[in-house]
Amino acid sequence: MTDKYNAGRLAFREEGAFWNCYYAEMDTMKNAVLIGSIRMVLIVDNGKTKRQFQQTMKDCFEYLVETATGSKVDHWTPEKTAPFWEKKE
Repeated sequence: MTDKYNAGRLAFREEGAFWNCYYAEMDTMKNAVLIGSIRMVLIVDNGKTKRQFQQTMKDCFEYLVETATGSKVDHWTPEKTAPFWEKKE
């Protein structure tokens, strides 16, 4: 049996003209690392591009985890809205 480890999460945030994707710890945005950005104008009315960007960020995250740990990401938890307290960090 393999030990399970929570490697963190992806956090997508609208910041000005960009939708940014961060690698973050599970319960905080402190020390989060920006891994990608896309201009809001490209995704606001374009669900296909938004989903493609999300998938690209997941692929990048999986690559980073596998490169750093030798283990693959075996599942993703469902998306959820950021809590109000986290949006202020």
